[in-house]
Amino acid sequence: MITKLKSALTQLLHSLENADKITASSSKTSLFDYKRMRSDYYKKSIEISLSQINENLGALEGVKGTGKIADMLKDIEQNLNIDYVADILALLRELDIPEEKSIFKKPKTMPAEIRDEISADLDELEKCYDSHCYRSCVILCGRILETALHRKYYEATGKDLLEKAPGTGLGKIISLLREQDITLDPALTQQIHLVNQIRVFSVHVKKEIFHPSAEQTQAIVLYTMDILGKLF
Repeated sequence: MITKLKSALTQLLHSLENADKITASSSKTSLFDYKRMRSDYYKKSIEISLSQINENLGALEGVKGTGKIADMLKDIEQNLNIDYVADILALLRELDIPEEKSIFKKPKTMPAEIRDEISADLDELEKCYDSHCYRSCVILCGRILETALHRKYYEATGKDLLEKAPGTGLGKIISLLREQDITLDPALTQQIHLVNQIRVFSVHVKKEIFHPSAEQTQAIVLYTMDILGKLF
């Protein structure tokens, strides 16, 4: 996708600029050698960015005027310097390519009390998705829904479950909402249960490790965003 390609190039440029400023210490071997740790961090960030660029290179196929950019990107590992990456990014930004609709678009209406927390989780969720950390994505989706449903319960009852019953899970919150005659759309309830089920598989230790695919994770994210929009 073009958006992800731009994001990966921007991150690569940022990492190269910062790595260029660091002179890693060659004499110290301590784990607490700050400069060395920073240098290692940016080296890893550069590797990840290059991997993401290669994965999204196909987004340029068939797009008018991107032939030169595609050729430059194929040689990017051999010309890994700040000016070269900056030139590619500048050329890409000059093209009139419509941006893809993000699945992480924040709902327009959310209670002020939880807006910042959910926004922070959504930002982290997108970063995890772009880095292919799909189990982390599913866990964050569960956390986002717990935050939203706790708020829904508080608005209806004036009772703060986080204070009175910390650790109340998604299934229990739905039951408590029903007890208060607060009914959710049946389809919405099913979506919440599905997200929770996948989250449980991702969090708890099982005999077989569960690795959600990119498609499964995207579906869970879309369900989560849909639930947020309908709850508020």
